[in-house]
Amino acid sequence: MKPLLLAVLIAAVTLPAAGQEKQPSIKHLKKSDPDVLFMGTSIDNSCPGTERSYERIVEGEMLRARIKRTSIWNWYEIALNVNVSCHRDRSQRGTMEVLTYSIFVTFLVFYPVEDPAPDELDFRQVVYLPSYVGSGLSVNHDNAEEERVIHANLRNAVTNALTDYLKANFSE
Repeated sequence: MKPLLLAVLIAAVTLPAAGQEKQPSIKHLKKSDPDVLFMGTSIDNSCPGTERSYERIVEGEMLRARIKRTSIWNWYEIALNVNVSCHRDRSQRGTMEVLTYSIFVTFLVFYPVEDPAPDELDFRQVVYLPSYVGSGLSVNHDNAEEERVIHANLRNAVTNALTDYLKANFSE
């Protein structure tokens, strides 16, 4: 790693899932057809590299886990959601450019709400935590090195998420 590049991983977020007081267990990641999983991505345009390069990281981890990506998502089944956001800023003196990035890899599902109130939606989204999170800071602009570091952190986050998914679906 270059001396001016600092990559810091932040511990997993321990916020409760919507409508729940404590952390759901990985058993909530169980699916009837676990060999197929919908994966949605949201990659910020400010991130170095292309959106496709980030998607390929996630697809590669899914292939290694022998999980086929589907393009059809049933809202009422668990899905993998990947979000990478980046922000560039200049230091106060204007001598350095700083890139901060955040990676959030979560599983989410929508549940129908029976007999919703007039002001209530007919579904509820639940995001299962822990989020598999990475974030960091890069000082002085080196796109190739920044992209490499973000890709490595994304790969780690997706690997951890898929490990829990596999445990939930294939362990006894």
